[in-house]
Amino acid sequence: MANLRDITSRWHRSGLTQRAFCTREGIKLSTFTYWRSKKLREAGEVHSGAAFTEVRLDPLPALASERVADRSIEIRYPDGTLIRIPLPLPA
Repeated sequence: MANLRDITSRWHRSGLTQRAFCTREGIKLSTFTYWRSKKLREAGEVHSGAAFTEVRLDPLPALASERVADRSIEIRYPDGTLIRIPLPLPA
């Protein structure tokens, strides 16, 4: 496979999740993960351990013109992982 070292740059530009990118490119996800972690180690960007970040949300105003039920919060990680939380949140 040509230029596997550039694979993470191509994935990042694609805007796809890792799994979708690998499927499109015909690459095993494990191969992609290996080259991505290798590139991160070389760049000194590998972090050890998990970390948590507190997220606080201000109450949403009740707007008559908008349906709050159609809203959601999206958190997208650099690896393409997307977390979607529907609103309104339970009390």
